[in-house]
Amino acid sequence: MGQAQNMMPLEKLANQYIQNNGVKGIAIVGVKEGKIVYKRGFGSANQQQQMDEKTPLYIASNTKAFVGLAAAKLIANGQLRLEDKMTKYIPASCFPDSLELSEITIQHLLSHTHGLSNEALSFGSSYTGLIGDDYCEVLSRTSQVAKLSDSVFHYSNFGYLIMGQVIQKVSGKNWKSFVESEVFNPLGMTESLTEIEGNSRIAIGYAAPKNEPLSLQKQDNILHAAGGLYSTLTDMGKWLCTFTDLKPKSGPLKDAFSIYENPLAANQDGFGPLSMEAYSFGWNYGKYFDRPFRFHTGQFTGHASYMSYLPEDSMGVFVYVNDQTAGPYISLQLSLLFYNLLLDHPAQAEVQQMLSGAIDGQFSQSESDSKAALSYNNDLLPVGKAFSQDFGELAIDTLNGFYHLKLGNLSSKIYPSKAPNEVLVEFIPGTLERLIISENNERISLQYDEYGSFRYYPPLKKHFDFWVGEWNVSWDEGDGKIGNGTNSITKILDGMAIQEDFRIEDGQSKGFVGTSISILTNQRVWKQTWMDNTGTYYDFTGDVEKGRPVFKTERVVRGASEIIQKMVFNNISKDGFIWDWLGTRDGGKTWNLLWQISYKRKN
Repeated sequence: MGQAQNMMPLEKLANQYIQNNGVKGIAIVGVKEGKIVYKRGFGSANQQQQMDEKTPLYIASNTKAFVGLAAAKLIANGQLRLEDKMTKYIPASCFPDSLELSEITIQHLLSHTHGLSNEALSFGSSYTGLIGDDYCEVLSRTSQVAKLSDSVFHYSNFGYLIMGQVIQKVSGKNWKSFVESEVFNPLGMTESLTEIEGNSRIAIGYAAPKNEPLSLQKQDNILHAAGGLYSTLTDMGKWLCTFTDLKPKSGPLKDAFSIYENPLAANQDGFGPLSMEAYSFGWNYGKYFDRPFRFHTGQFTGHASYMSYLPEDSMGVFVYVNDQTAGPYISLQLSLLFYNLLLDHPAQAEVQQMLSGAIDGQFSQSESDSKAALSYNNDLLPVGKAFSQDFGELAIDTLNGFYHLKLGNLSSKIYPSKAPNEVLVEFIPGTLERLIISENNERISLQYDEYGSFRYYPPLKKHFDFWVGEWNVSWDEGDGKIGNGTNSITKILDGMAIQEDFRIEDGQSKGFVGTSISILTNQRVWKQTWMDNTGTYYDFTGDVEKGRPVFKTERVVRGASEIIQKMVFNNISKDGFIWDWLGTRDGGKTWNLLWQISYKRKN
């Protein structure tokens, strides 16, 4: 590595942050004219491993550049076009009817000019892990933040999350498999990862000067198409060599690169000596002083990286820092120092001084941050569960005398706020957010900052209280015929059990009678036994799914089928609800509606 002798100031600065400021680890790889000229890790990747050239590093949003190249590969193959409409691949029926979708194209998705936003999708895919592989349901919460005609650049994860779905629709492979086979393999990037479960060598996140890992760490269920790759210094060096090699590009990605290296949208912004002019396939196009500059950043709690190259100078550098406190600034500072050392730029002292001031400010703020968690107090917030259509299930519990909140992969204590009926939570380390507590008709709601609200489930003993009463029931029997009956629901055994008396009074099954007993067991689980005058018998277990009470049978395997049946109570109000009887033969992947009954409370 012929330029290594020039890097003494770079190494001195990296070691300074580790020794003096408590930064856990730093990793740097630099290239020039298609060759790696510098590669070194500093400090620690985690509590057991040193940072080195083989350490898997979370590159966060730098993933977009690889997904962008995957899309360019499909375009070069003739399987995808920039002008293709988004709705060719993602059904318009998944989105709200009010959105303007008809003109949104693949180019808009790749260039952050689509004008759409979806907080539930971004939060769930990046943090909680409560978003499945099929995005259609959560896409119903998409909103429009800018008109497409305005061509406004609005950076977000949304476009690349959708591109992950598009890649799968077009190629038949999920985005991870496609990137591995069509991008990593041709470039010889054999150490890059799309899954990390059980990998003890990965770098994990910290917040200097604290020595313990942050409470939030990446897991496989939050590695997504807008930020889901791990790579090493060796592989990132190979990646940057691709852009700085003096020889023309060749091989299976040659045609893809001819599409890939063209700006797609204007993006006017800047910071200090850096300017941004355009965006394309996961890269910002701009200038470092007067030199053309290409770069992207990757940031997630406890992880910061800066990926860049100077095309006219045929040099590039990737810097990773596993620190929450000042990682983004440190990765930028070390990147620019690498260039300044090779170029001997006359303004290098000014650049370093500007960034050092910003970094010192971050460390000073970190040292002054302190907060005391609130002890458990049932009058403030009772133990239980709450549900949000956007964010999923929030569990409120206690741990060692303090509140312990869990939202998918996220967890937090509760901290005091100066505002009434409000507490603070820290689901994302270093970010305090408001949780506003309100009560209406004995039902507690929690407003999660400006994002959305959670509604408490009733206490376990009262989960099915809404069902108690005298009901008229009706259902569609087809051909314009309506079946009718009654259902009488009463509490028995000192309120620990519920008895049901169901009768069909008119319709195809007139004379049908059934009864059930539901009880809250000593194991704090609802169980139901059903029997009727046809000899049918069922055992159910009670639960709550997405805020809806359910009773579900156990899984029964018959040949190739995995059969489950369940009743779901929907649209519950004081005067009525909808009861759905659902069945599955594939273990719960798909559910079929077998019977739907409308309940109306008798006067």
